Amino acid sequence: MQNLKFGKFPTLLKSDGDYLLFTDRVKSELKAKGSLHVVDRRIEPPKDWNREELMELDAAVRIFIASNIDDKVYQQARTAGTSIDLLGQLEQIVDPSGSATIYGLHE
Repeated sequence: MQNLKFGKFPTLLKSDGDYLLFTDRVKSELKAKGSLHVVDRRIEPPKDWNREELMELDAAVRIFIASNIDDKVYQQARTAGTSIDLLGQLEQIVDPSGSATIYGLHE
């Protein structure tokens, strides 16, 4: 696995933040690095990657996401097992009305 470096967003995601903007930034960064499959199950991971490489990448993406969210929000979501689980928990914390989910269904 290549050693990927992820960017830092201009602002941290807070409990009253814009979840859709945050996930768009996360997905754009991952897409640019060829790693969107980590948070989008519809995309197959590269066939030549083994399970260990995929787990290392998921851990790196978790750190990337965690470094771009407010500490109080992270405290609520830190038990998530994978990057995709972390995004799901963040959605529940930041967007409890589910408007991001409804919007996502229209994509």
